[in-house]
Amino acid sequence: MTLMSIEELEDNFNHFDIDSDGTIELSEFNHLLVALEAIEPGESDSIGFEAIDTDSNGRIDFKEFSDWFNNR
Repeated sequence: MTLMSIEELEDNFNHFDIDSDGTIELSEFNHLLVALEAIEPGESDSIGFEAIDTDSNGRIDFKEFSDWFNNR
């Protein structure tokens, strides 16, 4: 995976936050990971989603996502 700035990461996050609520739901998550080349199309995303959703509310906010992205 290529390195990207926080602005690029946030742009990608916001692009896939289809309903613009500031969070990524599981339905949006797979598309985001494929675009970032973090997984291959068709790979399971639910385990990764649960690991990133540290407050277990069923949504990933940008802080959770950037923390995961920068620590992987």
